[in-house]
Amino acid sequence: MLVVKDTDTGEEHEFPGPPAPAIPVDQNEIIPAVSGVYFAYATRDGENECVYVGESKNMRQRLEHRPELRETVIGVLECDRSQRKRLESLYIAVLNPRLNAQASSNHSPQELSEKANSLILRATEENASKSKSGRAHYITTSRLCHARPKSVRAAWKVLAAEGKIDICGDFATVRRQDVGRFPEEPCFIVLTGRDGEPKGKSHKWLGKDTACRMWSTGGLPTHKSWDHRPSPPTEVCNQCSKDRRQAAKF
Repeated sequence: MLVVKDTDTGEEHEFPGPPAPAIPVDQNEIIPAVSGVYFAYATRDGENECVYVGESKNMRQRLEHRPELRETVIGVLECDRSQRKRLESLYIAVLNPRLNAQASSNHSPQELSEKANSLILRATEENASKSKSGRAHYITTSRLCHARPKSVRAAWKVLAAEGKIDICGDFATVRRQDVGRFPEEPCFIVLTGRDGEPKGKSHKWLGKDTACRMWSTGGLPTHKSWDHRPSPPTEVCNQCSKDRRQAAKF
């Protein structure tokens, strides 16, 4: 039993003590697939040392994706969602596990945020590439990068502000930057056939994307053959024509 004294009120509170190491992490099927706090132990000087404390709504699933804990033995403490965070913080403060300390000291909050956003962007690209519509859903993306759906939504807002993705409701599309493929100055681009003749409608090119933004969001078959011309060889895309903000560039 762990007794903690409240410095404000002077009251003492009892919490269950850290569980003993019982399950080798490579025997993942034995770890309970329930909500709780898990403790990773490693042998040091002949004794078991708690090197990491974490929490999850599904401890078995979480530990499947923690390769840094692959040589440890796990102790588990089952508890509901309302207690997990509180108990995790308490045990980290009392036990001071070295892997928790490294995670908090080696990176600034900004570095951690940038790293998380980079992982979420990669998962978004993977999700979009597997989707028939070319769009990523925030739930599927969260599963691919093992992040909470709320974290994915928050990261998407940052990535959208940086111009890397476009958000539409629960979906996001990744912008492709084709700098160098076409001129930086405004022109018109058009899909061409095997004979080199234009096919379909022309689109206004603004240096990095079309005025209708269908190039960056996956609405146009970018892998096919495209040509750029100073004037439209065919009828201009309706959305490009409606974009009055870009009209002054032509």
